[in-house]
Amino acid sequence: MEELVPAHLISQIFKLNLSAKIIADKKDIFPIIVRGKVGKIEENQFQIQMKLEKDSIERYHQFMIELKGNIDIESLRYAGNVTLERMHGESDYYKMKVLNLYKLNQRQYRRVPYRRLIQIIEPIKYDAILLNISASGALIECERAINGNEFKMGFTLAKKYITLSCVIVDQFLDEKEQMYKIRCYFDPINKGTQKLIKEVVKQITYMAKNRLRAAQGSEDEKSDKDKKKK
Repeated sequence: MEELVPAHLISQIFKLNLSAKIIADKKDIFPIIVRGKVGKIEENQFQIQMKLEKDSIERYHQFMIELKGNIDIESLRYAGNVTLERMHGESDYYKMKVLNLYKLNQRQYRRVPYRRLIQIIEPIKYDAILLNISASGALIECERAINGNEFKMGFTLAKKYITLSCVIVDQFLDEKEQMYKIRCYFDPINKGTQKLIKEVVKQITYMAKNRLRAAQGSEDEKSDKDKKKK
C-alpha cells in the first residue's frame, strides 16, 4: 500500500535522519548521507554524499531513493524517484531532486514494544518473554526453540488473562544474547481479544507520542533560551 507524501512534507521527512540509499536502474544499491538542502529556488533539492566503487553515476539512467528506520515506536519506510547531478568540483557530492516520495505501509496493524513474561502452553509448557505485539502478531524470545510451526501462549494483558494460537513466521538464535527470537502471527484470534490488543496498542502509542512531544517541547525551550543568551 503506497501513500503519496505531499511535497511540502518531504523536507520534514529528511529531518528524521532515516537510513537512506539510492537504487540505480532498479539493481545497484548505494548508501547515501543527506547533507542538507541545496539552493533556495529548487524545492526538495538536497545535497548528498555517495561513494561509487566503480564507474561514475552517468552510466545509470533511473534513480530511486529508499528511506527507512524506526522513530520512537513507529517503523517508517519511504521510496520514490529522484534525479542526481554531480556538484561542481566534488567527487562524492551530488545534488538530488526528489520528484515524488511514497510512504510504504507494510503492516495492517501498528506494532508496539510490550515486554512481558509469558508462558508457552503448547507444545510444551515453559516461560518466555513477549517483546512486542500488534493485533495480528508478536515477537517473543525464549531459551529454547519451539518445535513445529505452531504454538500457544498465555499472559495477562490489561488485567485480563488471554491465550493466543500462533503460527511461526521466523525463528532464529540470537547468538549475542543466546536466546531464540520467534516472529509469529495469531491464527485464529477472536474479535474480543483482537479488540483488547488494539486498545492496549492505542494506549501505548498515545503515551509514546506524548513523551515525544514533551521532549520536543523541552528541546525547543532550551533552543529559545540559548538564542536569548546570544
